[in-house]
Amino acid sequence: MRAVSTLLLSLFLAWPAAALAAPCTAGAASSAYCRIGVGVQYRTVAAARGNDVFIGYGGYGVTEPSAVAWVDALTQARLIQLGVKHLYAVKGPADALYAAKEISNRALASHLLRAIGPSTRRIIVVAHSSGSFVANEILGWLASLSPATLFKIHYFSLDGGYGLSWAIAKNLARVYFVYAKMGAAFSRNAAVMKQQAGWFGAKALPVAVDASASGCRAADCLHDTVINTRPYSPVTFLVNRDYVEFDASHRVVTSYLDRLP
Repeated sequence: MRAVSTLLLSLFLAWPAAALAAPCTAGAASSAYCRIGVGVQYRTVAAARGNDVFIGYGGYGVTEPSAVAWVDALTQARLIQLGVKHLYAVKGPADALYAAKEISNRALASHLLRAIGPSTRRIIVVAHSSGSFVANEILGWLASLSPATLFKIHYFSLDGGYGLSWAIAKNLARVYFVYAKMGAAFSRNAAVMKQQAGWFGAKALPVAVDASASGCRAADCLHDTVINTRPYSPVTFLVNRDYVEFDASHRVVTSYLDRLP
């Protein structure tokens, strides 16, 4: 029975990928997702009161449909209120260190630069876990293609990894290193987040997410409490459930966004 349930869940998650496969039309705005390139989905928010941007980078193992589900949950919970109009949902890397560099970040950067304008106040980049390696890459592309754009970027690394350079960080609006805390227990990359927050001085802010109601019993579970208030396993991360299955008991985490100016 468990094998059948797993198969059904896999089929459910795979279905939207086909539905979202249509390529984006240059210059067009649409409330339906379209594909910019490998691993990157885009749509606009019809109800947006601003022209701001959100890019959500999923961690290792996160599929495109799962990344879309997470970004959509964030949109309903918080991003509309923040004036976000342009949404980019990006799948996790094919390997944990993003050695393959397979995500279409160059295409994303080019699309973003066409979408923004003088009315764009903030570009919010949120990357979870290994997705931080992918996010670091787009920051490099934007630094090359449009250095002035960096000043609008608020970058949140959610229990992520290393790799952000001072050459990039010093030009960002702010960098937020986010980790989870439950009593004396911390998420698996909490030490990495705290260390980097120290490296980047006044440009960076360490942010602790309260995971006291998560039900976690291990650091790997706490790793996903920056995504879902109550991950589906108390001892590990089940990303394609934690990113997708949100309800009253499993809410999408938005508290770190309260640190935005």
